Amino acid sequence: PGGHTIIQWGPDNTASPKLAMSEVDAAGNLVRDMALPQTGVTGNFTVVNWPITSNDVTVMREELSVDNSFEFTQGLQVTGVTLDVTYLDGDGYNTATLTRQPFAPVLPSFEGRAPRVLPVRVNLTQTAIVDIGAQMTFDVASFGITDPARTKVYYRPTVGQGLFIELESWYNNPKNAVQANMFGFGEYILGFPDQPAVAYAPLLITPKAEAEVNQALPVSLFWTPKGFADSYHLQVSTDAGFGSCLVDVSGTGLRESRYTIASVSPGTRYYWRVNTTNDGGTSDWTTQSFTTVAPMVQVTVPNGGEAAHRGLSYVIQWNANIAENVAIDLYKGGVLVKTLTSTAPNIGAYTWTTVTTTLVPGNDYSIKVRSSTTPSLFDVSAATFGIDVPYINPGSLLRLPDGRAQFSLSAPGGATQAKVQGSTNLIDWQDLQTLTVTNGSATFTDTATQLPRRFYRLYIAP
Repeated sequence: PGGHTIIQWGPDNTASPKLAMSEVDAAGNLVRDMALPQTGVTGNFTVVNWPITSNDVTVMREELSVDNSFEFTQGLQVTGVTLDVTYLDGDGYNTATLTRQPFAPVLPSFEGRAPRVLPVRVNLTQTAIVDIGAQMTFDVASFGITDPARTKVYYRPTVGQGLFIELESWYNNPKNAVQANMFGFGEYILGFPDQPAVAYAPLLITPKAEAEVNQALPVSLFWTPKGFADSYHLQVSTDAGFGSCLVDVSGTGLRESRYTIASVSPGTRYYWRVNTTNDGGTSDWTTQSFTTVAPMVQVTVPNGGEAAHRGLSYVIQWNANIAENVAIDLYKGGVLVKTLTSTAPNIGAYTWTTVTTTLVPGNDYSIKVRSSTTPSLFDVSAATFGIDVPYINPGSLLRLPDGRAQFSLSAPGGATQAKVQGSTNLIDWQDLQTLTVTNGSATFTDTATQLPRRFYRLYIAP
């Protein structure tokens, strides 16, 4: 509500303490952070203002008696619950108080597989009643029950703790209500059986298929289930047929979707596969492989031919199998210009937030990504890229009636002047004209006529 956004950071962020969730308002201002003391927490987060009291509905009925019906409604306070008392042991001046709250139970547990629980709970307390027998009626419309024929009533004696038991429940069509025999005072909820469990093959996350991992480091395997998972079976082998396994763990020994191989052999291809077991059985295997190689860094963007512009931001990308941070350097003509960052997290991407306007335009720039702890471990762009390099607009070249050539050019990055040079042999060049650049463009008209061939090159004039 109000356009707020929940940001879920995942288990591997670098904040300290490790952030689990943040909330920002519609303008991007921080509302709250949540950090967890333990590591490796995964899942989703939903913000709920606690305790929820604004929508609680509480109704008290007095002097409950046998063979009478008691609807827990008082004016605008409507709970949607009715008690038809069949037995009562207690004082005649008794009370029963019912509170309905619009959220699911806290710390629920069930015998066997948990049902799908509606986001509502009912708490029933008493005074001066020793024992009671009653039929409970839950109005379908009031509780938003969409499948009343499958809906069941669950009960536990203590609110917020203990095991829920499923009560014998049925749908009363004429009353459009779900009914059950009252089991006692305490907490009541509504739910229906979950979808049947099907054992689907899991999705393997990392290492990615055919990945090259660092042979000097432990290898962390991650996967995720499709649907429900009670446990997994993991096998790791150097044999594609898994005739012999280096790792073979399953059942209660593998409830989490992760496993770390402490050490691996260099230059070796490993095969790994995982299946899932749940109430529906055991799934097929999902299989991938990876190869162990020496530590490496590989620049992927920019890697030749890209065009960057001063004043804008660009993402530098690389592949690496090292654990440490990386440093990123900018070169021009093979000479170091500056270090963009000396401690970038090794996540394969870094945002060069603003290409500085003081850089000299040119097409001979390159990026070097290197280990922050082992400078000899690095990679450089395979070819150079340009920053604010002027260019002739495609299709703009004309031959005028008198034989002169004319074209328009673009000079990005806020340039105010552009120089045009000409040559007939690509060896000897002469300055032809310095143009005024307006809104990033200019038009050049050659003075020479009837030349059989002319080459042009452009510069941003100082």
